[in-house]
Amino acid sequence: MLKCQFAHDEALRCVQSTIVQRYEVPLAALAPVPGLALYSASKFAVRGYSLVAGMELAEHGIAVTTICPDAVQTPMLDQQKDKEQAALTFSGARALIVQEVVDAILDNALKNKPLEIILPTMRGGIAKAANAFPTIAARQVGCSVNKK
Repeated sequence: MLKCQFAHDEALRCVQSTIVQRYEVPLAALAPVPGLALYSASKFAVRGYSLVAGMELAEHGIAVTTICPDAVQTPMLDQQKDKEQAALTFSGARALIVQEVVDAILDNALKNKPLEIILPTMRGGIAKAANAFPTIAARQVGCSVNKK
């Protein structure tokens, strides 16, 4: 992170106001994914850093959009198919295709420069609700949690 912060500071000194920075982090950045603790934690960190970078750099005319797609049909996704801990990854109606992410970047991120794009919106909303109410979400996915 320190190297990233240094790069961030150096980039700020060198960039033109027309540069647009983009980050992509999966929906695991929006809600904890049981069985993928380290993966979820790293995505939470990247999302947090990206959102703050967008807020801080906006005054310098630099747009940062964090793109949070659900599962995207890639070779990496294929490797997770038979892994029990990745079950939530496959709980959506279908995996996105790469072109859907590209379209979100070209049709929304570059034109409108939002702070965050979530694909698909409805599933992202569910992930955010799960993050807001982790005990309820844990019970819904069959994780035992302490009751008082």
